[in-house]
Amino acid sequence: MNNPNKQNSQVNIVYAANDGYSVLAGVSIISLFENNSEVRNIDVYILSDGISDSNQTKLLQIAKKYDRTISIIDISKELENIMGTGASSYVNSLDNGHTIYSRFIIGKIFPTLSRILYLDCDTLVNSNILTLYNRDLKENPIGLAYDCNHDNYKQYINLPQNNHYFNSGVMLTDLNKWRERNCYERIIDHITNIRSSYPLPDQDLLNIVLGNECTPLNMCDNYLSQYFLYNYHDNIFVYNKKPGIYWKEQEWLASDKALKEAIIIHFCGNTFIRPWYKNSKHPMKETYNRYYSISPWNNIVQEKRKMSIEYRIQYISYRFFPRFLNAYIGHIMQRAFMKLRYGV
Repeated sequence: MNNPNKQNSQVNIVYAANDGYSVLAGVSIISLFENNSEVRNIDVYILSDGISDSNQTKLLQIAKKYDRTISIIDISKELENIMGTGASSYVNSLDNGHTIYSRFIIGKIFPTLSRILYLDCDTLVNSNILTLYNRDLKENPIGLAYDCNHDNYKQYINLPQNNHYFNSGVMLTDLNKWRERNCYERIIDHITNIRSSYPLPDQDLLNIVLGNECTPLNMCDNYLSQYFLYNYHDNIFVYNKKPGIYWKEQEWLASDKALKEAIIIHFCGNTFIRPWYKNSKHPMKETYNRYYSISPWNNIVQEKRKMSIEYRIQYISYRFFPRFLNAYIGHIMQRAFMKLRYGV
C-alpha cells in the first residue's frame, strides 16, 4: 500500500562496482533504502565492471525486498576506452583498477537525466538523502566535500596550494552542466595530453580539471573515517591544512555527533580496518554489521585483515594515548609518509 507521507522528489543514485565491490554496494544500498522509506522515488543505478551473475541476482533481490528499482548497466567497454588513453590503474584488494573511472562516463550513460548522486561503494547512507540530493550547486557541474589528505600532496599532483582538495567518494552532479562544459572530454584530454598517472586517479583528475567548478558540500554529506581520529584543531595540525581552504571550525562535525547528523559515512582509509572485515575496530562497525546482517550475503563469514604496522601504531595512539600525543604522532607519521612516498 502506498504511504501518503512519502516525499515525491525524484532521486537518482549511482554506484559503480566490480564483483569484489558488489557486496559493499549492496550493503550501502540497503542502508539507503532502510533510512529513506519516506522518499517515494529512488532509482538506483549500478555501473557494472564485471559483477558476477550471482551477485547481480542478489542485488536485484534487494530491489524486490524494498519495492525499489535497481538497474545494472554493463560499462566494461566504456572503461576499456578510458584505459586505452593510458590512464593509470588504482589497484587494491577488491578493485581491478578500472572501476574508479566510472564516474567520468555518467553524462554518456544517462543522457536523459539532469541530476545524479554518485556514491562510492564503501559508504553507508545514515539518514534522509534529500537534504544532500537537493543542495544548490550554484551553476557548477559537481559538488564534492573536502578531503583530509595532507596538504603537501598538492605539490605532487601540481595542484596550486591555494586550491581546495576534494574527496570524490560522494559526487553530486548536475548532468546538464556536466555535458554543456564537456567535463568528460576535458578529463580525457588531460589524461591523453598532459598527465595520465596519479596516485588517486579519479579524485586527482576531478580536482585538477574541475576543482574550480566544484561546489563544496557539507561535512555531513561525506563523513570520512579520518574524522573519528582527531578533533578539529588536531586534524588541521596532522594534515597541515591551511585556513580558508578547508573546513571552518563551526562547520566541523564532531565524531560523537556523526551518527545523528552525518548523511553519508565514508569508510576511506585503513586506520581502524574497514568495517566489512571481521576484526575491524571502526567506530561504525556495529552499525555496518546491522545492515550486513540483513543483506543477501549475511551467510558469508567476514574475513579478517592484517593491520599494517603504520596503521597499528596509529590505532594504538588513538586508542590509548592522550589527545595531544595522538595528534603529534599523527603529524609525524603523515609528514614522513608524504616525504617517503611522494618526496614532498
